[in-house]
Amino acid sequence: MTWGSAAGILVGVLVFGCAGGDVFPDEDAGPDATADAHPEDAATVDGAPPDVGGGRAEVCGNGVDDDADGRIDNGCACAVGTVRPCWLGPPSAVGVGQCLAGQQACEPEGEEGVWGFCVDQTLPERELSANGRDEDCDGLVDESDARCQATEQREMACDDGLDGDCDGLSDCEDPDCLAAGGCTMTCADRETVCWGGADEDCDAVADCDDPDCASSDACAESPCPDGQTPIYTERPPLSPIVGPPQVEMGDGDPVMPMTCGESPCADGQVEVRPNEGGFVCAPPPPPCPEGQTPTYETGGRWRCDPPCTHIIRYGYLYGFRRVCAGPPDVVCTGTDVPTFHAEEQRWVCAPICDNTLYDRIFYEGQLVCLPC
Repeated sequence: MTWGSAAGILVGVLVFGCAGGDVFPDEDAGPDATADAHPEDAATVDGAPPDVGGGRAEVCGNGVDDDADGRIDNGCACAVGTVRPCWLGPPSAVGVGQCLAGQQACEPEGEEGVWGFCVDQTLPERELSANGRDEDCDGLVDESDARCQATEQREMACDDGLDGDCDGLSDCEDPDCLAAGGCTMTCADRETVCWGGADEDCDAVADCDDPDCASSDACAESPCPDGQTPIYTERPPLSPIVGPPQVEMGDGDPVMPMTCGESPCADGQVEVRPNEGGFVCAPPPPPCPEGQTPTYETGGRWRCDPPCTHIIRYGYLYGFRRVCAGPPDVVCTGTDVPTFHAEEQRWVCAPICDNTLYDRIFYEGQLVCLPC
């Protein structure tokens, strides 16, 4: 594997190009369009489609962005003024949940007409919980791994069944409701939630004053000076870049950097600032292994991530997104290979990708799969 030039791109050797299905085939495609709209049947080298401009060739009339440049049927002739539906997301997602197809118009270029960009489409997004919507367009609503979006700083609505402050506890499970008198106190055997001010076991001592909380992360020595709270800030999304899936060099900084500052969160909690705005009061993260730092997921859950040493670039099916990651250091067995999971944004072991939603590349001599 060789290092790139000034852009610092880690070169990934493309094995197979992403090949989405014919979502909106062009009914008016003429004889120039291939019979099955896939160039895999053309001349290949070791099973790979022919290179055109360093990637997959665009095929006219199949409704797919074959060369992953963000345009469908670019360079293909059309009748000026024609408008047709278009879609750049996963074929299975169009028309599901919030996902809607866009429109693509044939625009004049010189003496001919060419297809323009796909506009006004609604692509899949990360699933949010407790809102009754299917943002990731998989036919399921409010899945267990959906991201919690805080609507209040502390749990105030104690009878709606929702986790309003995204701390992993809802209604009367949340000490905010117990301490505010919004719920009937039932004495527990021991103190289990070591923040929020509720005396769960009715022994007249609460939270870190209770010996039950001696080993809790919430009562560990704070990394911040007295009067300040750890604040974890999610990095803003990286700007998308049109092109095929590949691996780039990262900056080596934490995925969710920590600072110290004043915060309205209760003692024993930390403040989390998602990149969509606002903040969440959450239990503190557990200690991470050396070389990793905490990343807040949702519902009070933390995970440990390596620093942003690598950037994974997604293809057109996933909106050309770019996300921070560590190296593909998972150890896979059998037919599984390291795969960067599009939604979870981390390396997992999965069967060798099928060349539809994930793309095969060689990275440092190892076969890995990246989101198309």
